[in-house]
Amino acid sequence: MLRLDPHLAVFRSAPDRIVIGAQQPVAVLDADPPTLRAIAAMTRGVLPQELEQLVGGVHAQSLLTLLAPALVDAAPAVPVLVRGRIRLSEQLHRAVRDSGHPAGSDGIVVPVAPWRMPAAETERLLSSGAAHLPIVLGDAWVQVGPYVSAGGGCVRCTPRDGTLLPAHLVPEAGAIAAAQTVVTVLDALRRAAAGALPEGWAVQIRQRDGAVSALRRRRPCQHQRDRRPTGRPERPAAEPARRGSAMAA
Repeated sequence: MLRLDPHLAVFRSAPDRIVIGAQQPVAVLDADPPTLRAIAAMTRGVLPQELEQLVGGVHAQSLLTLLAPALVDAAPAVPVLVRGRIRLSEQLHRAVRDSGHPAGSDGIVVPVAPWRMPAAETERLLSSGAAHLPIVLGDAWVQVGPYVSAGGGCVRCTPRDGTLLPAHLVPEAGAIAAAQTVVTVLDALRRAAAGALPEGWAVQIRQRDGAVSALRRRRPCQHQRDRRPTGRPERPAAEPARRGSAMAA
């Protein structure tokens, strides 16, 4: 699909001239009816065959040559559902919508939680079979992933962290870490939509300076063959309760 870079200004420099790009103009075109129709179509996205039908093959090829530096990959955006009740989830929700991803749980679910992903949420995701990219916010880092493709994942292979954490406190993402998390998640969604995001991909983003570190991917699940095609996955074993207001699971 052909689409003009939405960040570039498109305006008339004269009654009969159209300019693509203001600070660094990419092209100056005649403002004739076929060109105006082509620009309108490429603003929203159009297939090459549709553009040829709209303005003719010769004119379409001429425009594509002139506008090549202004065209971006317009692959359909995967539906994304961001779930969470903390501020970082709100920031991610806005960024995902602004980047053109439609809302929907039939694509990739992005659950956002403080400290660690609740076992009930993990079970819910695996039971649904939805692809998901969990985000966990702590006071030292933000973890993005591991990515689980549709129908993948296994409760028995999901690691359980028993670190004592203050459940009564909600960590906040610093400005640098939050911005880096948004960029990282949007890039991961783009790669996932193209089928280029590896199963188990995950990174940590340091709160202090936004530095990104790749996490080692876990070994492939050995229990997939044992999973039944229907029914709920095995519930994680309950962990012993701990005293105090901190949570551990």
